[in-house]
Formats: sequence, structure tokens, C-alpha cells
Amino acid sequence: MKPIGSHVNTVSDDRVSRPLAGDTGNTDDAVRPRARIQSRQSARLEDIIGVAPVASTGTAADAMFDGLRAALAEETRQQQLAQIAVVFSEQASAEFVGLAVAGGQRIGESAAINTIAGSLPPDGVSQVESVCHAAGLAAAAVGPSGDERWLAAVQLGVNAGECLVLSVPQRPPARLLAGLEYVSSVLGERSGRLQQQQALHAAKDAAALVELLSLVTAEKTEHVAQQRLVGELKRHLQAERVFLGTCHEGQTTCQVQAISDVPEIDRHAPRTQQIEAVLQESIARANASLWPTSQQDNRHALLAHEQLAQAAGFAAVIATPLRCESGDVAGSLVVGFADTAVAASQLPFLSAGSRAVGTTVDALRRSHQSAVGRWFARAKKRLRGNVGMSALVVVTLVAALLAVPVDYRVRGEAELQPLSRRYVAAPFDASLQECLVDPGDVVTANQVLATLDGREVRWELASLRADMKKAEKEHSAHLSRQAFGEAAMARHEVERLRNRTRLLSDREKNLAIRSPVEGVVVTGDLRDREGVPLDMGQTLFEIAPLNELIIEVGIPEEDIRHIQEGMSIRLKLHAVPADPIDAVIRRIHPRAELRDHENVFIAQAVIDNTDLQLRPGMKGAALVSTGRRPLGWNLLHKPFAYAAGWLGW
Repeated sequence: MKPIGSHVNTVSDDRVSRPLAGDTGNTDDAVRPRARIQSRQSARLEDIIGVAPVASTGTAADAMFDGLRAALAEETRQQQLAQIAVVFSEQASAEFVGLAVAGGQRIGESAAINTIAGSLPPDGVSQVESVCHAAGLAAAAVGPSGDERWLAAVQLGVNAGECLVLSVPQRPPARLLAGLEYVSSVLGERSGRLQQQQALHAAKDAAALVELLSLVTAEKTEHVAQQRLVGELKRHLQAERVFLGTCHEGQTTCQVQAISDVPEIDRHAPRTQQIEAVLQESIARANASLWPTSQQDNRHALLAHEQLAQAAGFAAVIATPLRCESGDVAGSLVVGFADTAVAASQLPFLSAGSRAVGTTVDALRRSHQSAVGRWFARAKKRLRGNVGMSALVVVTLVAALLAVPVDYRVRGEAELQPLSRRYVAAPFDASLQECLVDPGDVVTANQVLATLDGREVRWELASLRADMKKAEKEHSAHLSRQAFGEAAMARHEVERLRNRTRLLSDREKNLAIRSPVEGVVVTGDLRDREGVPLDMGQTLFEIAPLNELIIEVGIPEEDIRHIQEGMSIRLKLHAVPADPIDAVIRRIHPRAELRDHENVFIAQAVIDNTDLQLRPGMKGAALVSTGRRPLGWNLLHKPFAYAAGWLGW
């Protein structure tokens, strides 16, 4: 078998085969100029194949071209190529129909040879590349392939990067080459129209993008500009919703900043977390992604897209990372669509415009950044990569921070106690009839706390009154007999009985035990002692006034040296944590006490409680302000003291 390069011929306009360079013939006529091919792409069928060849081929040519016209009328390119393979197999006995895809600068440098019908001849890869290279230089090319078979190839459109290849059992006739050129012409014309439409759409998209970015950059604040951006994108893309997320400089963690038609964002809502998951997924993929995807093996990488679409009711979701001019990630854009076809048509616009939008988002962030923020950003950019200078700056900043004076506050557990206490005791020996209050009850002055049983008092009082009448009669009788001694003794008895009667009458009037002051009952749970005899002077109740209370703060013994009288206290009670209470230390106990298994010193402060909202026994945390000291001393003086003690210094 001779080398394929010496047998490949091209087809001229007058359908006469002329040799290529390497054969004996006119080289200028063998290779057709590219300009002539381009001019032929939109020509009519008669201009391509000429009238004479079609007339001379008869019904076979008509059947071939009728089949090719029907094949090229199919909707998709894959269906067109499949029907074209059927026509060439039936009308030209083609044993192989394939598509050589260009892999280099020339069509002959194929990256792949995809079989459409039949099988590739043995050792035919190099022959296919040679004939495709020849077809790239002229309209069509033929040449022997081995096993007494011939190859015919034609380029599918100018700069299409594809070559249609046929393997036939004999030298291809003129009608076959004319059919190949017809296919190339029609597909090239369609490709040209498609490229023209794509260029027009790209120009429109570029104009719309420029107009959009000019509107956005004209806004005064970053938030308003971001809202304008997502609103204009929603209108232009015909989308249901547009979400914009931004990243801090040098980071890839994205946070939602703007949602179309949503002025305020609830950052704790589950939907917001779903959106941010899509933003992160888009940044991780590093390119524009569309859900639903046609690639089944790629669905696992779009789980967040799928979840957002299902939760929000979107038919399709597009997410694309936004990169600024330097190539760093500035954020991400997520667009939800109600129509899958609309989403697919807008994917090229989002892919092409992501860099411009990312640059605009980054510029907005920088333009609305404070002077301090811009200074830090520039410093961070300069220090990036300079390890020594970065370490020096960090050490300097830490040292400066540790030298900042900060108020040193000592924390201690606090409890409210009454300022004074009043005790209520049993006025005389009697049985407890009824207890009317419980510990913790707020009582007013002169309020009845309990009642005593007065039966014994009344019984004794009735007996005394009878004895007193008897003594008075005896006194009168002694006077009438002029027994003055007996009369004097009777008079003393009357006085004794009268005094006793007065005492019992007073007790009868004071059977109700009353509160001497307004306050709260601290102790006095006597309900289970009703009917039990009481001894005179026995403490029944403890009443604490509430108009003023004492704060008792437990100061740890390692901090007592920093505490002095007159220092301010801020108390936050567990009952009312939102209302801190300010007070001043009045007294510090000289002796430590054991509270909650901790040795502490008690510092006292008085607070006003005229609204009676606070109660004795309430607990909380108190901070004692001891004065401003360097932050480094606040943080390190205790560890240093412990270390010094452990080392024995």
C-alpha cells in the first residue's frame, strides 16, 4: 500500500480530480484557496455541484440529495449526522462514516475520531488524519485507505474543527463528493448564522452588563448598590429570585448580603443557611453550575442547589462564583428560575459576566470601606508573603494592645440581705389559734400576722370579775362594822383583783399579733403549730423592711488587696439580668468567711428598693471596679503570681 499522502486528491469546481502536492501536476490548482470555500458556504445547490453533474448522474444523485435534504432537516445535530450516515451507507455503500474532531491548529491533527456508522478501517487513523488535512485545505479530498478501499472527507464549515469522513469500496464518484460538499455548505451556513446570532446576543449581553454596572456603581451606599444589583439582574435574567453573597478579602467564606425583593435578611432563618450552602458549593466548584444537570455523575456536587430548588420551588438554579480583577473570590451569585429553558439560555451570560460583576462587587466593598478598613487592607496586602515583617507587625500590635489601660474588675457572687430586722414575739403565754402569713410574704405595718387563743384569758377574766365583786362587798361590810383592819385588807384584795382584771382585759384586746413595720416575712412558718401553747417572749416572726437592702459580695481572697471602701459595684441579679444595679462599697468585713466552699471576704453596699421589686435572698454576680490598669497586667498578673509562688520567689 502506497503512502496516503501521494494518493490523496481534491475535487475542483468542474468536478475533475486533480493531484495534490507530491503527485505530478499543477500544485496551484490542487489546493483551493480558503476564500473560495467561504464564499461557497451560502451558495445555492446548483452553484455548489453544478447543473451538469446532477443531470448526468440521474436518479441516484436525486435520491442522494433528497435524502441529504431530509437528513439536514432534523432538529438536532446528532440526528442530522445519524441520518446523513444512513444516506451515504445506502446511496454510496459507505462502510464507515465518522467525525474527526480537530485537536491541534489544523484539522488533520485529530483529537478523536468518533464513529457514526460502520467501523474504521484497520490502521486507518493516520489515513483519516491525512485526508482530513487535505479536506481542510480544499473543499473535499479523497484517497486510498488500504484493503482496496477509499476515504473521502469534507470539512464541516469554515473553522468548524470537524471533518466528516467516509470509507467506500471504490473511488468516490462525483455525486458522492458533491453530496459531501452540499452537507459541508449547509452545515457551514447554519454554523455561520448561529455564530452571528451568538455574537449579537453577546453584544446585547455586554451592553446590558455595562448599563447594569453603571447603575449599581452610582448608588451611595453598599447595601443599596447590592439591592440594585440583584433587582436589575432579576429583571434582565427573567428570574424568580437572585441572591448575592460576598466574601471578606482573602477568605472564601461567603455570607448572604442581598436578596431581590427582600429588604432585610434574617440571618438565622433556615432558608438563609440553605442559600449560603449553595454559595459555598459554587465557590468550591470554581465555575458556573446549573441544576438540574444532565451529567448524572455530577449530581452529588450539586446537593445544596437541589435542596434550595426544592425548598424555594425553583425549576432551575444557577450559581456562579464572582472573582475580582486580581482573581480572588469576591463572592458568589445564585439565581433561581421558574423555567429550565430560560435558565439554560442565561447560563452563558452569567458565566461571561461573572468576572465583571465580581470586580464591581469588590469595588463597591472597597469604595464604601472606612479609612481604617482601607488602611488595614493595604497593610495586609503589603505584608502578605513577608513573614519577618508580618511577625514584627504582629508583635508590635500585641504589645500595643497589652499596654492599653483597661478597668480591672473583680468578680464575686452577691446576695441581697435586709438592712435591718424586726422580731415579733409572743406577748404572753397562750395557744396559737391561727397563723395568717408565710415566709416571703410582704406585709404592711399593723397587719395581723397571727391570732392567739383567748378562751383561757376570758375564763380567768370572768372569774376575776366575780371575785372582785365579792371582795368589794366584804370591804363594805367591814367598814359598816368599823372593822378597819379587815376593811383595809379587803380593799387591797380589790385593788389586786382590779389590776389583774386590767391585765387580762389588755391581753384580750391583743390576741391578734400584728407586724410592727412594713416589710417581708423572713422567718415564721407557724401553720403546722396551730393549737400549740406559746411561751411569752418566744420569737414568732422575723420582719425585714424592704425600702433598703444590703448587697453582700463575696470577694476572693486573692483579690481582696485590690478592694477598698468607696469603689463602685455593678450587680446583675439572676432574677432581673437586664437591669444592672450600681452601688458603692460601704464596709468590708475584716474577717474572711466560708461560702460555697470558698474563702471570701464580704463587701457590703446599700441599695434603694422603694419600688419593692427586690427581695432578700436574691443572688447574682457583682463586678467591683478597682481602676484602670494595662491590659497585660489584667491578664497576666495572676498567672505570674502563681508561677512566682510555685518557683519559690
